[in-house]
Amino acid sequence: DAAWSEVSTADATARDALSEMRTWVRALSPVRDRDATGAAAFEAIAESFRGTGLEVVVEADGEDLPLSQDASLLLYRCVQEGLTNALRHGRAQSVHITLTADDQQLALTIVSDLDQEARERLPPGEISPGFGLRGLADRAAALGGTVGAQHRQGRVELAVRLDRRLAVESSDAAA
Repeated sequence: DAAWSEVSTADATARDALSEMRTWVRALSPVRDRDATGAAAFEAIAESFRGTGLEVVVEADGEDLPLSQDASLLLYRCVQEGLTNALRHGRAQSVHITLTADDQQLALTIVSDLDQEARERLPPGEISPGFGLRGLADRAAALGGTVGAQHRQGRVELAVRLDRRLAVESSDAAA
């Protein structure tokens, strides 16, 4: 009886580990549609993360802008990093992604909740950037922008701001 109990425990542990591995493979290896940009690209990556059980909402406020290749890739990588960090570090249940633009800037905001352990572990305020966020911040700086993250009231907000003139292809460049 003791041996079968151990086998049952090992079986349950292996199934849990396999399930978690499938979740991470799905989340870390999303398929990228090279033709999708802006909210459509975010929706595609969000779908791959939804398969992990994460609730992801994507909203775009306004027109679908013709982003430069650099800006499009940067924003895509920011969404990927934000979703990955939400799962890995915050054990989030939900993430809200918003893309807005005005005459001056393009703004991407990714807000995710934190589980109780992450809330206790992460002090409120500005989050020190790790390797991923530092790389994104460097790319954003080249586009006249910034990347920053902060913990506020049990949520993490990753904010990306880009100079619209540098992020959107001009009509001359598109022609």
